[in-house]
Amino acid sequence: MKKLILAGSLIAIATLSACQKAPEAPPPPPSAAKPTGAAPAEAPVETAAAVMSSQIPTGHAAVKDIPEGGFCSLDGFNGQPAIEESVLTDREAPLALSGWAAAEIDGKFPPQSYLLLVGNTTKSAWFAPISSRFKRPDVAQSLNNPMFEEAGVNVLANAAPLLADVYQIKFVMTQGKNSVVCDTKKRIKLG
Repeated sequence: MKKLILAGSLIAIATLSACQKAPEAPPPPPSAAKPTGAAPAEAPVETAAAVMSSQIPTGHAAVKDIPEGGFCSLDGFNGQPAIEESVLTDREAPLALSGWAAAEIDGKFPPQSYLLLVGNTTKSAWFAPISSRFKRPDVAQSLNNPMFEEAGVNVLANAAPLLADVYQIKFVMTQGKNSVVCDTKKRIKLG
């Protein structure tokens, strides 16, 4: 069984490596959400391939070593309002998430952010780059930081490589070699 999973993972990594260059910097995650309500995306969402755990764009030894920080919220799941635990029954269908992620790292708004899914049972970590960013003046105002106006995020990714599990939905934000991770306190169940 382990050989089958390993072989499947290696094939997925090889396929993804051929399609997309891995991000250069590690993603830092945000923490507790404050502003509420989804704002419509102002930029078109672009398809993004998933970055497998062996390609984690981070200077940390493991996902568990990325410190918690920043602020985030998951507002939308496949065109519907996000709930505590959303379900994706067809892993061949695109995974479309929207919300916001904001952090100040080394006095700057992180240029790179990623979606991070962590399996409850499998303990696997799965990254996908943010497909697009959009303005969220409500976030900047609520957190009293004008730097956070570009905090809106869209992610469009392929969930096919993921194993059936319940995944914690987090965002990682990166500035240089520093990253933080923010837990949205929401989950996705993949059947």
